[in-house]
Amino acid sequence: MKPLHLELYGFGAFAEPCKISFTDWQDGEVFLITGETGAGKTTIFDAICFALYGTASGSERESRQFRSQYLTDSTAETKVRLEFLDNGKRYLVERNPAYERQKQRGIGTVEQKANATLYELLPNGEKTCICSGFKTVTCEITERIGMESTQFQQIVMIAQGEFRRFLLSNSIEKGQILSKLFHTESCGRIRDRLKQRYDAKTQEISMQTISIAAKLKTVAPHEATRKQQYQELLAEEKTVATSPICCQLLEEDCRERLEQLPLLEKEQERFQQSVDQLVQQMEQGRRHNQNCFRLEQQQKELQQLQQRQTVAAELLERAEINAVQIPEWQDAAAQLERSVPEYQHLADLQKELLTLRKQSQQLQQEQAQKKATLEQTQQACAMLQKEVEEHAACAAELESTKTKMVQKQQALQVLQQLQQQFAAVRQAEADCAGLEQQAQQAHQQYYQVEKPKYDAMEQQFFQSMAGNLAAQLQAGAACPVCGSLEHPHPAEQTQQTVSEQQFQRARKQQEAALQAMQNQKSQLEKQQAVCAQLQTQKQQLLQQNRLNEQTTAETLEAMLKKIRSGISALTKQQKQLQEQLQQRTEQQAALKRKQEALPILQNAVTAQEQAVQALLQKITGKRTECDYVQNSLQYGTLQEAQQQLLCFRQKIEQAQLQQKRAQAQVQELEKQLAACQDACSRLEAEIAGKPLYDTAGAEQTLLECRRQLSQKQREIAMQKADLQQVQETVAAVRLSLKTLEQASQTWMTYKELYSMMNGTNTEHGGERISLERYVQAYYFTRILEHANQKLDQLSNGRYQLIRRKEEDRKNISSGLNLNVLDQYTGTERDVKTLSGGETFLASLSLALGLSEAVQQQSGCVQINAMFIDEGFGSLDEMALENAIQLLQQLSGHDCMVGIISHVSALAERFDAQIRVEKTPCGSRAVCKK
Repeated sequence: MKPLHLELYGFGAFAEPCKISFTDWQDGEVFLITGETGAGKTTIFDAICFALYGTASGSERESRQFRSQYLTDSTAETKVRLEFLDNGKRYLVERNPAYERQKQRGIGTVEQKANATLYELLPNGEKTCICSGFKTVTCEITERIGMESTQFQQIVMIAQGEFRRFLLSNSIEKGQILSKLFHTESCGRIRDRLKQRYDAKTQEISMQTISIAAKLKTVAPHEATRKQQYQELLAEEKTVATSPICCQLLEEDCRERLEQLPLLEKEQERFQQSVDQLVQQMEQGRRHNQNCFRLEQQQKELQQLQQRQTVAAELLERAEINAVQIPEWQDAAAQLERSVPEYQHLADLQKELLTLRKQSQQLQQEQAQKKATLEQTQQACAMLQKEVEEHAACAAELESTKTKMVQKQQALQVLQQLQQQFAAVRQAEADCAGLEQQAQQAHQQYYQVEKPKYDAMEQQFFQSMAGNLAAQLQAGAACPVCGSLEHPHPAEQTQQTVSEQQFQRARKQQEAALQAMQNQKSQLEKQQAVCAQLQTQKQQLLQQNRLNEQTTAETLEAMLKKIRSGISALTKQQKQLQEQLQQRTEQQAALKRKQEALPILQNAVTAQEQAVQALLQKITGKRTECDYVQNSLQYGTLQEAQQQLLCFRQKIEQAQLQQKRAQAQVQELEKQLAACQDACSRLEAEIAGKPLYDTAGAEQTLLECRRQLSQKQREIAMQKADLQQVQETVAAVRLSLKTLEQASQTWMTYKELYSMMNGTNTEHGGERISLERYVQAYYFTRILEHANQKLDQLSNGRYQLIRRKEEDRKNISSGLNLNVLDQYTGTERDVKTLSGGETFLASLSLALGLSEAVQQQSGCVQINAMFIDEGFGSLDEMALENAIQLLQQLSGHDCMVGIISHVSALAERFDAQIRVEKTPCGSRAVCKK
């Protein structure tokens, strides 16, 4: 990773935008960041580290502290933009911390959320967004650079006060860094997989052992001696060792029980024959008992048939007596059929007479309705004539009302116009009062606040002019007052010193207050002129309408209320007169229509009376004819005659049907009686006088035989099932033992491999160290080879860093602790015993060695930059000279080296510098090529 361009906005000591280009210097050139204490030199390193990882370059600072305290605009943003090169690709990252800022609109503050965006800069000048989000960008940069924040701070950016961390860190901390840089975590993944397989195989062996023990507990030998020996073996809880012996005992017991099985099967066959004989005897006895029962039933049925035969003979006799009356009923029915036309003629006359009576009733009702309509029309004509005469004067009164309405509306318009003028005058006076109050406030603000403040600032500025000029003097530059190139005693600035920028801001505020006061006075004068003009127009309207000039708004409102009341009354009266006039017109038209309808109604009533008299005469003739026909017939109506005819036919049909049914029933009973007698004779021959069979006793005997047979069958089945279970169990146990033996061999292999990978295998002696730590120690040894080349140069051949071989506690986390070999004494000692300057040199050597080893081992991790914050002040002249030569050699290999230091010797040696200058408004960075 190599930074190219850095931009800071409201970040740390830099309130104003600050842009730093690291490409202004030649490739491999060492640059120095210098400046006063507290100017913000470390802020540049913080900005680089924050842009990449969202953290500061040191552990003492937090990202929420990065918002500049020098910002005068509370809405200004705080962010960092870093363009960097990694593996031949250019990237741009923008990141801002979380901070509170002033709302863009309204009053109060709002929290700006922390955010970040990562872009890839393409060769054609375009940029592509890779990802966004504070944590997402950090993860993406970590993945692409190949280092986390803590590793970056220990390898690339050695922060102030923290250059000793990697040197003095323990084996665990160094292992975490080396694991990420050299990807040794794959050793841990292999170890974890072996552990999973080892645990799985252990669980498998345990489950198989439990399964074997469970299978053996489900069976046992029947012979007492073997059973006792079998149970003693199971109680020993040595399943693997005792299982073969248990299987042998079970197999011997099975062979003896198989030899006893044919005897049991012969006993079962004897019981089966006894059961079959009893079943055959019981079947014959049941058939004999069924025949006895059927004979008894047939005898009872024979008696019932004889009784039914007697009843059927009596019914046949009564049916033949009724059949004698059939000819008489047939003659009466034929006579009724011949007289049906005469009854039909009578029915037609009665129907016609009924129709005429209905017509007569309808005509009489219509006659009564027409008479009532005639009377109602005559009464309505009289009432309409009277109402028309009463409404004759409505037209004249309506015209008078319309004239009064026009006069009232004209007066209302004049008063409404005056009311609007009164309201305009009141609004203008209120606006004038408000503007007068604002003008007074602006006058007081200017003469009591802004002008005295400006006068005091002006006086103080002229008094501070000498200090301001002295602050701009530079060594070797001519003084703008005296022209001298030397400035031995420049005037000093005090806390009351006023800069030219402060004076210019005060003058702008005073001019703005003066302009605001003048604007308020101008608006007041315009509003006063408008008030005078509206007052004059109001007086003219009062004079034109002959109203008193002292008329008030309340008087005007009362007059308007009175006129509106009069208009409302006239409107209501006008509406009533219009309705009366409309009603009179409608009444005249209705009177005319009713007078024209009176002669028509009179003629209709006369014609209706004549039609009613003619119909009554026709009804009298029809009634006479109907009485004559009815007296000549036996029944009164056709319906009565038809009912009597139907009665004769039903009697004839019923008598014939009863006779047929009685004859058929007698014949059927004779057939059934003969069949029943034949069945009784056949059953008596089959029974042959034998008694009933004892079924209950036979069933008890059969039940006992079957119980004994079932018991013997269950005994044999249980014997076979038990034998089969024992045989299957023995086969399954032998198979499980074979599988268990194979699993145990695999388990032992996994155990040895895992112990070796985890560093817990002490059977062969040696150092207890895991495979991952062994690989890390290999890489760490290579790092020390590169570091010692640098340290040899820096310490003039005195010190060498060596890996501590023998750990005190012999734990698996050892192997990466450091000792230092002092060539002067020929002894090893802990690196913690080095002095401050020696510790810095060792840390610098170790960081440089780590950088070279990482780049040689992994092409994806490129360390093309190194930043060192302080530490050179602890070196003597020779050590400092050696460090400078080493850094210059390092920069010659296309590696950017940045240094923060107050040491004057460094400023003289390095031309490429970034000078951070401190001002009252924040710091600024000036690049020197």
